[in-house]
Amino acid sequence: MRTARLAQDRFGRGEGCSAGDVRLSENCEAEREGGAPADIPAPWRGAFGRWLAAAALTGYVAVWCLLGYSAPHSRALLGASFWDLQNTEAFAGWLGGLALAGLVEVLRFAAVGLLAPLTMAPPATRRGSGAKWAAAVLISLSLSALVRAIERRGVPAMAHMVLPAAGCLLGVWVGRAWGRGLRALLRMVPKLAALVLALGVTGAILAHAALEDAPLPFQPPAVTLQGKRRVVNAVRSGIRRRHGEPGPRSLCLAERDIDFLLAWGLSLGSPRRKAVVRLGEGQLTGQASAGMPFGEGRRYLNLRIVAGIRIDKGRLGLSVKELRIGSLPVPGPVIGLLTRALLAEVERDPQLTEALASVRSLEVRPGAVEVVYGMGALDRRALPFLLERLGAKPDVASEAREYVQYLVSVAPSLPRGEARFGAFLEKAFSLARDRAEQSHPELENRAAIFALAVLLGHPRVEGLVGPVTDPEMRTAAGRAVGRVTLRGRNDWVRHFLVSAAIALASAEVVSDAAGLLKEELDAGGGSGFSFADLLADRAGTLFALAATREGSAAAMQQRLIAGFQVEDFFPPAADLPEGISDTRLRAEYGGVGGAGYREVEREIERRLRTCAALQ
Repeated sequence: MRTARLAQDRFGRGEGCSAGDVRLSENCEAEREGGAPADIPAPWRGAFGRWLAAAALTGYVAVWCLLGYSAPHSRALLGASFWDLQNTEAFAGWLGGLALAGLVEVLRFAAVGLLAPLTMAPPATRRGSGAKWAAAVLISLSLSALVRAIERRGVPAMAHMVLPAAGCLLGVWVGRAWGRGLRALLRMVPKLAALVLALGVTGAILAHAALEDAPLPFQPPAVTLQGKRRVVNAVRSGIRRRHGEPGPRSLCLAERDIDFLLAWGLSLGSPRRKAVVRLGEGQLTGQASAGMPFGEGRRYLNLRIVAGIRIDKGRLGLSVKELRIGSLPVPGPVIGLLTRALLAEVERDPQLTEALASVRSLEVRPGAVEVVYGMGALDRRALPFLLERLGAKPDVASEAREYVQYLVSVAPSLPRGEARFGAFLEKAFSLARDRAEQSHPELENRAAIFALAVLLGHPRVEGLVGPVTDPEMRTAAGRAVGRVTLRGRNDWVRHFLVSAAIALASAEVVSDAAGLLKEELDAGGGSGFSFADLLADRAGTLFALAATREGSAAAMQQRLIAGFQVEDFFPPAADLPEGISDTRLRAEYGGVGGAGYREVEREIERRLRTCAALQ
C-alpha cells in the first residue's frame, strides 16, 4: 500500500510511474486513461498472462494459415448459380448472405486484433501507451495479411484487406480495454452498442438512398416469338470463320440483340426487372432496374454503370469509369477497390478462367460487340463448365462415362420394342443404387440420366456434361442401342431425355424455356408446334428433378428397380395437337401464353400430376 501511495503521489507531481513493478505500472496506466486503478485480478495480467495471450495468438493464426493452405485456391466467383439468383427474392437473400459473410470475416480477424495488445507489457509513459497500440495494430495487420496471402496463394490486393483491417482495428480497441481490467471492459459495452447503432443508421440511410420509388425511365424490348427467332438467327449468322482461318471464329452481336437477350433472360425471373446497354468505342453504358420485395411501395434498385471492357488473349480488362446505385454515386477509390477485387476473383474461378482462355479477343465498338474465340476449347471444356455454373451442379462427367460403358455392354440383352426404353432405365438406376452405397443417390442418378440422354436422346448432350464417349464407344453404341420408343414414338424418347439432361445442366425454368423455344422454331417452318412434344419436354424435366432431389433420389432408384411402368412417368399424349403452324398458333391459341395455349397447358399439367414418379 505504501508503494502504491508513493506511485500515486509521483504521478500527481507529473513524475510518471516506475516500470519496476508490473502491478504498479498497470494501475498507473489505468489512471492515465482516466479510470480508477484496476483492482480486480485477471489471468491475463502479468508476464504469465502475456505469454498465454501470445500462445493463443500464435495458435489462432496458425490454425487459419493451415486452413487457408489446405483449402482449394480456386473457387466460384459468385458462390451461387445465375439461375439460383434469377428470382428477385432469392437475389436479395443472396445479398443478405454476402453481408453476413462480411460480418463473419470482420469478427474472424477481430480476434487477432484482440489478442495482439494482450501480448505486450503495459507502457510506463503516455507516449509509450500510444506506441503500444500502434504496435498492436501493426502486428495484427501483419498477421492478417499473412493469413490472407496463404489463402490467396500470393500477395493480397488492397481490396481484400479492407475487412481484415476493420476487424483488426475493432479487436485492438476492445483488447486495449480488456488489458486495463474488467471495469474498462464493461465501459466498452455502451461504446460498442453506440458503434453498432451508428453503423445500422448509416446503413439504413445508404439503403434508403440506394432504393428509389420508380425504375429508370427506359423501355426494354418486348420478348416476342418473332424477336426470339431473330436473335437465334442473328447468332447463327453471326458466327463465322475469322479471316478464312480454320480454327478461330468470331461472333458479332448488335446492340439490339444484346438488349433482347437481357430482356429474355430477366423475364425468366421477376417481371419487375429490366436492363439495357449502349455500346461505344471500347466502352459500354449499362442501366438496370430491379423491383425489391421489401420497403414501402416495393421500391426499385437502379444501377448505372459506364465501363471499358476488353479481352486480349484470354485476359480480361475492366475499367469502371462511373457507377451509381440509386441516387448514390460510388466514389472513384471505392470503384477502383471493387474492380480490382472482381478481377482477382475472376482469376481464382477455374471455370471462368477456362472460358476466358478460349477467347482470343473481345472488342466493343459503337452499336456492336465482336468476340473471337477458338472452337475446340469452347465446345469441349468451357461450355460444360459454364453450364455447370448456370446450374451450380457438380461435375459428373467421369461417372456418366462409366454408365455409358455399362449400358452399351448390356444393351444387346435388353428386350426389343416398347419395353426397351423402360429396360434401359431399370438397368441404369439399378447400377445407380449399387454405386450409391459408396456415393450419394442424387449424384449417381444425375450421372445415369446424362448417360441415358447421350445414348438415347442426342449425342450433342455430351456438350452439356463434358466428354463421356470416344469414337470407339460411339461406334459400339450405334450398333448396340438400336431403336427405342416411348408410347410408340422415338421422338418422345429424345424430348424426354434431352429435357432431363438440360434440367440437370441448368435449372427447371431453363429446360422448359429450351423446349418451348424448340417448339416455337418448329412452328416457323419445321415440323410445327407440338403440344405433345411439349408434354414430353415437361415430363423429362420433372423426372430429372424428382430423380435428383434430396429425399426422393433413393426412392426413384427403388421404383425403377421394381419395374418401369410407363403411366408413372409419361401420360398419354397422342391426342394433343401437333404440327401447328405459326399462323394457326396465333389464330387458334393466341400464341404462346394466349388463352387457348394456357388451356392446353393446364391439361398437360393435369396429366403430368397423374404420374406418380414425377411428383
